[in-house]
Amino acid sequence: MGLTNTASVLRRRSERRREDELSSWFKASPDPLFMLDERGCLLRCNEAARRSCLGDLRVGQPIHAAMATEWQLQAQKAITRCSRERRPLQV
Repeated sequence: MGLTNTASVLRRRSERRREDELSSWFKASPDPLFMLDERGCLLRCNEAARRSCLGDLRVGQPIHAAMATEWQLQAQKAITRCSRERRPLQV
């Protein structure tokens, strides 16, 4: 196996390990956790988030669809700011 293939295999293993850790963290947390893309669309969530604030929101839908109208613009601004600054949004 060449150096390029070895690096590729190690990178995939590392990515799988990170994904496994993230999935475990989401499953184990009693707190609502969810991940959004840069547009504010749901990528994943845990059961606590589904029960407490997301309801029937589906992966790919914008998070503001699960919010009261008066909070939607504020949420979209916060998502845009955090995406631009490449930092997590804490609610």
